Amino acid sequence: MVSKRDFLDYFLHKYNHLNYQVVWILNFIKSDDKLLKNITLINNDTNIQLVISERYPYVMLKLDSIVILDSEDILYILNEYKDYPIFIDFHVKDDLKLKEVKINQVYETYYLEKNDSIDHLIDEALINKDEKKFNILSKLIKNINEG
Repeated sequence: MVSKRDFLDYFLHKYNHLNYQVVWILNFIKSDDKLLKNITLINNDTNIQLVISERYPYVMLKLDSIVILDSEDILYILNEYKDYPIFIDFHVKDDLKLKEVKINQVYETYYLEKNDSIDHLIDEALINKDEKKFNILSKLIKNINEG
C-alpha cells in the first residue's frame, strides 16, 4: 500500500508542471504529520475540501460554504484545522496511482476498521439506508473484480 506522503511525492513528481501554489501547499501537507494523518482522498462528508487541479483555479479550499482561492489563506486554514478531516480532491485526468490510493483508503476505512467482509458491510449499508457507504463499497467491489 502507498502511504499518503508517498502518494504526494509521486503526485508532485509526476505533475511537476503544477502551479507553484499547489506545490507549496502539498509540500506543507507532507511536512506536517498531524495534518497528513487527517487527510483523506475519499469524501466522507467533511466540512473541509481542498481541490487540486491541473487547470485554473489550481488550488481551492472549501470550508463549509466558503470558497478560498488565496494560497496563503489556504495554508493558514489548513494549519488551523489540522485536527479535522480534510478531503483532497485531485482534478487530474485518469491517474492509476490516485485510483489505487483511493481504493486502499476505502478498504482501510470500511473494511479493516470493522474487520468484516465487504459483502456484509454492503448489507449493513442497505439496512441502514446509507446510500453513500453503499455506493463507495459497490465501487470498491467493482474495482477489485476488474482487477
